[in-house]
Amino acid sequence: WFAVTKTAGHRTLDDGDSWSAVMTPEDGEPRFVRRHPARPGLMMLGVARKSGSAVLVSDDLGESWGDPVATFNSDLFDAAWLERDGAPMLLLATADGLRQFVPGSSAGPAPVIVDKALDTKGFYAVATSTSPSGVIAVAVAARQDGGVYLSSQGGVSETFAPVGLKNKDVRKLAVQATGARSFLWATVGAEAGEQGEGAFRLELRASGANDPDGFKPFNLGWQGGSCEALAFADAIVFAGSNRSGVLTLDTSAATPTWSPVRLDAGLPIRDTERLLEVVEAIAAAPVPGSAPIVLSGGVRGVHRSVDGGTTFTLASATSFGDRVPLPARWLYCAGEHMITVVDDLDRGG
Repeated sequence: WFAVTKTAGHRTLDDGDSWSAVMTPEDGEPRFVRRHPARPGLMMLGVARKSGSAVLVSDDLGESWGDPVATFNSDLFDAAWLERDGAPMLLLATADGLRQFVPGSSAGPAPVIVDKALDTKGFYAVATSTSPSGVIAVAVAARQDGGVYLSSQGGVSETFAPVGLKNKDVRKLAVQATGARSFLWATVGAEAGEQGEGAFRLELRASGANDPDGFKPFNLGWQGGSCEALAFADAIVFAGSNRSGVLTLDTSAATPTWSPVRLDAGLPIRDTERLLEVVEAIAAAPVPGSAPIVLSGGVRGVHRSVDGGTTFTLASATSFGDRVPLPARWLYCAGEHMITVVDDLDRGG
């Protein structure tokens, strides 16, 4: 699992029991990480700078990082990986439009034409999905309530078409794979004090054809204001909200209904109105034979649930009274140490 703070990118190899800082940029503030879905170890880190943004890449799960592979004079909001012509490519959603490039190539980021009337306004989110038959779908969410656009031709310029949600504040896109089907989800923002609309879902057809039914709303039971983030564990959807913590939705139910976490579930409460802190980021993973693990992130750290989002405990503590957790194969080191290795093997025969 990975998380970012304002100063570093962090990694945990034991489901949040211990964390290590794997990237502390010299210039800028880490904003998000994106792992390649099919190339083990390959990942990128988006960094916001005083005058623009930068992209860094690691091919060993964050163990090592080089110099920035791309820099921009505009804000970088999101990124997604895809495979094109046998090479890993990054698509970047920036305030100046959609950009694409292959890390390590001599060519720099190039603009992708989505909609000439919207490109200069930029995009908040980008998501990719590859069907078993090889159809690559690329979706982007336009800024200034411009709606969602979808390409079924790998995100090539001028292959995008609008698929809905115009005049809605869509900030995040995510792809859910459940069974043999894939769905594109979009989060929707809400005005202060409003209950919100939750999220919308569009099926990504394996043939590449657009779903004639368009986006379907999933708002029954939603009471969290803005939907801030989404994560999936097969048919279960976990949502981070503006004021109701983590909400859970079982898409396999006859009538899918959002279920909010209880106030005493362990997530931090932010004020006298008994509203939960904003959950800005969320991640989930299925556990065979058990409930999914869920991690939520916000201004008061990372919280972990091992019972499918019912109860949470702090997973990013920095002070411990009964233990000092370390990642696997790490040793405690209070200062300089000298280690002498004694070899007592019989070399004679």
